[in-house]
Order: sequence, then structure tokens, then C-alpha cells
Amino acid sequence: MKRLFNLLFLLLSLPALSQSVITVPSSGVVATEEWVKEYIFTQLEKYNVSDCELKAVNVVYEDGALEFALTGILPGINNYSVRITKGDQVQYWNDIPYSAGERLRLENVPDTDSARVTVRAVLRPSCYYSFGYPVDGSQNPDPEPPTTTPACAAGPLIQSIYNVSASGLTTQFHGNGVKLLSYKVLNSSGESIRTGQIAPSSSILNIGFSSEIAPGNYTLRLDGVSCTGFSTMAFTYSGSAGGTDPPAPSGNVVAKKVVSGYPEHMNIQITGTGANKVINDLATITPPDGYEFRYFINDKVEKRTTRLTNYPWPSDVPLAIYKMQIRPDVTDILIWGFDEGWKDPNAGRTFSYNTTCAFATFLFDDEASGFNPSKQVVQWMDYMPDMPSTDGKVWVVPKGSLSTIQQLEAKGATTFSKYEIGSLSAAEQKALADAGKTYDEVPQTPQQLSLPDRGSGQWKPEGVGYPLWWNTRFFDYTPGQTEPLTTQQGFDKGNQYPVTHRIIVFENSEQDHAIGGQWPFWKPYYSNLNSRHQARFSGRGKIAHNYFTGPVSQYPASPEFNNKVAAYGYNPAILGYMNRLQAKNFLNAPLSDWPPSSILPGQNMEDVNSACYGLYFNSIQDTPNNPYRMIYSAYLAHKVNKSLFAFMQTFYEWNPNNLQETTFPEGKFYKYVKMPHSPAQCVNYALISRVFMDGFIPFSSASKTDGNFRYDRQYWNNSLWIPNGATSPQSNDTFPYWKQPGQIEAFATSGFEDFIALGMQKYHQSFMQVSGGTGSFLRFRIDGGSWQEVSNININDVIDAYYDKRGICYGQVKNGKLAVMYLNPYADGSVHEVEYQYNGQTYTMSASSIMASVKLHQL
Repeated sequence: MKRLFNLLFLLLSLPALSQSVITVPSSGVVATEEWVKEYIFTQLEKYNVSDCELKAVNVVYEDGALEFALTGILPGINNYSVRITKGDQVQYWNDIPYSAGERLRLENVPDTDSARVTVRAVLRPSCYYSFGYPVDGSQNPDPEPPTTTPACAAGPLIQSIYNVSASGLTTQFHGNGVKLLSYKVLNSSGESIRTGQIAPSSSILNIGFSSEIAPGNYTLRLDGVSCTGFSTMAFTYSGSAGGTDPPAPSGNVVAKKVVSGYPEHMNIQITGTGANKVINDLATITPPDGYEFRYFINDKVEKRTTRLTNYPWPSDVPLAIYKMQIRPDVTDILIWGFDEGWKDPNAGRTFSYNTTCAFATFLFDDEASGFNPSKQVVQWMDYMPDMPSTDGKVWVVPKGSLSTIQQLEAKGATTFSKYEIGSLSAAEQKALADAGKTYDEVPQTPQQLSLPDRGSGQWKPEGVGYPLWWNTRFFDYTPGQTEPLTTQQGFDKGNQYPVTHRIIVFENSEQDHAIGGQWPFWKPYYSNLNSRHQARFSGRGKIAHNYFTGPVSQYPASPEFNNKVAAYGYNPAILGYMNRLQAKNFLNAPLSDWPPSSILPGQNMEDVNSACYGLYFNSIQDTPNNPYRMIYSAYLAHKVNKSLFAFMQTFYEWNPNNLQETTFPEGKFYKYVKMPHSPAQCVNYALISRVFMDGFIPFSSASKTDGNFRYDRQYWNNSLWIPNGATSPQSNDTFPYWKQPGQIEAFATSGFEDFIALGMQKYHQSFMQVSGGTGSFLRFRIDGGSWQEVSNININDVIDAYYDKRGICYGQVKNGKLAVMYLNPYADGSVHEVEYQYNGQTYTMSASSIMASVKLHQL
């Protein structure tokens, strides 16, 4: 009797008559090797995960013989083992030679009842196929219920690849529950050229190749075998051992969408290449009557009564597009709102689902760079080249659970929050702190002053306001008391606060723990704290009283300051809150003319040696002014010997009702968020924080995650869920990624961290090479036009550029190298040639849009 079984999921059958047949003797004593029984089948079968496409097709049983062909065989894998299980009977056929196009025949297969057949590659036992068949003429049985392989608790996630040679490489990975994994090395065509399995004993894997590889671009893939999960990372073998090479450029620059909103509101498509790229908004909605679309395209305003079409984008500068529905007469979108008396609730109209702003950001990047926005996770530490910091300035980076301190330091990080190193051993934490590499992240007033928290309190004394009162939740109060703490208490508390970390930034000016800076107790507090801090860190300790308090304030509303207001403007702390002449005058003003500030020399907090420039923004319309304001503030801080750090929130602090898209295999999830930052401006902020300031400290920045996003339904149940196949939001009950008990919430990134790292990379390639050198503003011209004469008195050129809405060209020289930055935060999107002169020599660079261009010259 002959019967052909058409098995479920088999590939197209190979014609039996066109294939030669391999006849294998009965099982008998052929299968006597213990590793076949115990390892290839017994041990690996329980994982039930094949890492190849092996299939048995055109299965035939006749006269006690089982015959089939194999498809999906792997190159170089020519021997297979077979196990047949029938009830308690188990038979093995070992090391059967097989070539593509042949048919494999097993003799003396009993026909008493149904059976299950498992075929495995001898040299790669994780490659297998299993199927059931009847031998007594009955129907094909259902396959045995597979053993469900659990998902890996974490990973296996490749963190780094190094020591690449022709014969192997070293990789560090993160995983939890990964007892057995397989690896593949893929060539540039995606073909698997080296494979193997490892039972890891640590996070470091030394992978040897069976034969040497040639120089070129490759991808390493790790797959869990004992649990499901995988990751990939590109690497390059340059031909020399030991190197750590980023993926080689392909020469093909593509638009990579980093983040976007709800496509009904705005759906950006970028077509064309190079200088011929154009931007189109495919969303077909029209603005409400009496309103228009207001697009912000890298901070350039485009007003449209219909959707954006054929907008040219000739450069590869990173791109941010925001879209709102605004009344045509509104000049400043910040006026749109409900929460303050001066705002106009009718200045704008929300999109559907009460969305204020639609947005999209893009990086124009080599397709082989290693940056993959579809992962939706922080990833700069994986694809950026090594760029260790050598300038003594600060870049605080969240460590997370998937990155090592060594890896992040190699990529430029200098400092780590005390909250991010808790997973390290006590000895490791102490070593980092002793080396000055840790950051005391915004301890609030109760921690700063060792105060009890009573849970609730009242503002005392009554009848006064901030900064003259304090809250009894934390501070004592008795009738007639005039100060929250005595000077002796201040001294004692300055002796109590720990000086464990080199960087300290306090939080003490908001909510019910707010306390004014004018109180006399602060003087002995900071005098004592600072002396202890500097003794521990040999004069390198940095203390900031608050994350947004600088050395310059605005003048009090009092007649005694009228003359100074007339000379310098009412608020000389912020460039633009005075006229051009007043700003230049203030740069030359004696300290006695400055507005009162507690941290100035001679005041009660003079021992506070650092300040923060708070990059906390409301209106995106004011964004172009930020770079020049940062430079201006740094100049003033340094004038009074204070370090100044850029302290940045990761999103705009305005209207948290904007939908951000996250893509899952089952559909798309839209979560309400605040607006993300422009990638080009993030590059500027990072660059300026190191060229003109003393470092960069992010707030609420994300670390690298495994991409297993989980959302707390308590907070995000108002989000939109559109499963595949649906055209509108469906019940959130069907969303499969709500956080379960014991899980940690994790979100998709906005790209902020990768944008900042891009700015740090620009800095490393240019100004870090001349750190500590001599700087000056350089004469320049654009596209062969008139030369822009500049001033090197103070930073007058920055002030002129602010009021003229033009660019600046700044250079720094050291050891025969000249680093140059051209920055115009008000620029259009065209590509321009910038010529600039240093010591009579003319140099050139190209520049476009709002992102700073940098170049390093050998003199």
C-alpha cells in the first residue's frame, strides 16, 4: 500500500520520480552514540525552537519504509539524524548523508500505531523539523502539543562587539534566563556564513569562527534557545585584529523617521534623494473655518490653508515638523490656552481626539549606520564610534540595566546619577564616586536640609508670600518666628549633608518644599558644605543651588533700580529681555550694578560654585532663540567664576495632549505625550553645552531598554489602540501590552537621547580636539555675498546675531588645530557655502538649516 500524506505547513512537494533515493538500514544498532540520544534529541527537544527553515516534504509510507525529501537545508550541512517515537518505542537513525534534491528512505519502520518523526542536522542540532504520521491507514494525527518555550526574561541583547578578527570576535550581551543561545554571522547579503551554539557562563562571549572571514560588513545575531528572544548588531572586519569598527557607510543616505503622531492629523512623506528631496503631508483633513494650518519646519513657519505639498528639503540636516490649527491673526502660539488670564482659548483648535499638535522627526542617515528607528529604543551607545571625553567637562548619561559603565565611558559619558548605579556592587559604586564620576540628582529641600516630612503643613508666617514664608510640613514654626532656620542650624546641616558625589544639583524652589535663597542660614550651610566637598574632590566639586537658578536675576520692581533698568533692561538674565545696547552694556557692567542674587560674590550663597541653565521650554515658536541665550548665560556665569551646566528636560513643557505612535506586531498604539524636541536643536544644545558651557545634564532621560514595552493602564487607558486591519481605534481591552504585576513600565523613545549623542559626536570630532584653546569669532560670508564683520569684544557678536537674526562663526585654536562652528538658528532649509577667515587664510564649509556645522582644520 502506498499513501501520500499532505502535511500541514509543508512546502511544495518535490517530484518523487526525479529524485534519487538514499536507503538507510533498519535502526538496529546504528544509533548507539550517547550524545545523539541525550543531547541532540532529549536535551534540545524540550526547547522546541528550530533556528532554520528545515522541512520534510512529500512524505510517503510503503511496505514498512518511510520516505521523504528535505527542503530548507543549510549550506555545508550534509548529515542528518532521525528519531521516530511510537508510544514508548524510540528508534534512531544517525548521521545519514543527504544532499539537496535527494529523497531519504528509512527501512523497517513499524506500522502498529501513529508516530512522530524528528529530523535534526548533526552539526547543528538546533536546526530540526518534527511531524506526525499514521502507518495503519488512519488519518494523519494532530501534531503533539508543542512544549511552549517561554520568552527570555531579558535579551539576549547584544551590547557591544569588539576584538574583531578574521577568526572570531568578542561580544557582550545582556540576558536573563538565557541558558543556551545560538549565534549567526550574516554577510552583507543577509546569508548565514558562521553559526554555532553557546551555553553562556557570563555576559562576555568569545566566538571563534570555523574558518576565517574576509574583510567586510557583517551582522551578528544571537537567538535564545532555552527561551525565545533575539537581537542583532552590525560590525565591520577591517582586516586588522582587535579593532572596534562601526558599520561601514553604504553611501546611501535615507530618511529615517524617528517619531510621529496620529496619521489622520499629519502624515509626512519624504521622496527624492540628495538635493531633490521634497516633503508632502498626506493627511487629507482641512482646517476648521477661521483657522489655518501652522507648520513649523525646523523652526521655519509655514502658514497653509491646505496641507503641505512639495516642500523642498535639499539638505541632510535632521528634521522636525510640527503642525497646529491656529487662527491667522495669532502671532505667538503660546497665547493659546486656558490656564492663565492672558491666554486666548480660541487662538487655536485641536485636531480629533483633542490633540494640540501633530509632529514628526527624521534623521537623514546612511542606511548602514547602525541606527534603526524601528527599534524605538535608545541605541546611540551601540552604533556610535568610541569618543571618550578628554576635556574635563560633564555629560551625565543614565546607565540603565543593559549598558556597562565602561561601554558608556568609551562613548563619551563622564558622569552617572546615583540612582542609576544601584545595581552595581557597593565597591563599584564607591570606586565611581571616589573617582568623581557620580551625580547627586536633584535632592529636594527635606533631603538637602535633613528635615522631617510631616505629610502636610501650612505656609508661615501668614500674610506674606514667597520667598518670605516656609511650609510647616518640613520646617518648624512658632508664633513670632522670623526665620525658618538659625545660622547655627544652617552650619550644622551643612556639616550633615553627604559629599559622596562630585556633582550636586539641588531642588528647593517649587511646591511645598520651596524655600527662599535670601535667608541667612544659607551662608554657613554652603560655606561648610562646599569646604567639605572641595576637600574630598581636590577642588573639582560642583554644587548648584537649583536646576534653574543662575547668577543673574531680574531687577526688583522698586524705584531704587529704575536707573539700572534703563541701562540694562528689567531682566538682563535672558538675552532678548532688553534691547541690543542694554545687552552690550550689561556685559561691561560692574557687579554692583547687577540685580541682587544670593549666589553672587559677597552674598549669603557665594560658595555655590555652579549654576544651571534650565532648558525647559513652552512655545516651540521661541526655540530659535535658545542657542544664543545659552552662550550669553554661559558668558555671564563664567564672569563671576561659576560653572554653568545645560540642564534639559526631554520634551516641551506645554500641552501634554499630543499623540505619539508606537508600532507593535499586532497594531499601533497612540499615547498622549508632550511634544518632542527638534533633533537639530538637540544637536545644538549638546554642542553648545560643551563648547561654551561646562557640560550637559538631562532630566528624565532614558537609558537603553530591551524594547519590551509595557504600559500602566492606570495612567494610559485614554490612549488609542488600532489593531492590524482596523481603521479606527478599538477597545483598549484588546491591547496586549498593559503592564502586568511585577513588570516594570517601559515606553518607546522620542529619539532625544540619540539626538544629544549626535551633538556630542560633533563636539568630539571638532572642539574637543582643541579644548582649552583660544577662541574668537571669525569673519565670514554666505554664498559669495558680503563679508560679515564681527566683534570680539566680550560676546557682542552673539548679541548682534541675536538681534539681526543671523549666524555666527566661532573658532578655537590649539596645538596647530582650528575647530570652527557655523551656527544660524534662524536659517532656512537651503544649502549654503560658508567662507570664513582665520589669520588671513580663507576656509569653507557647507551649512544648512538650523543645525550647527563644524569642521576641524590642521593649520
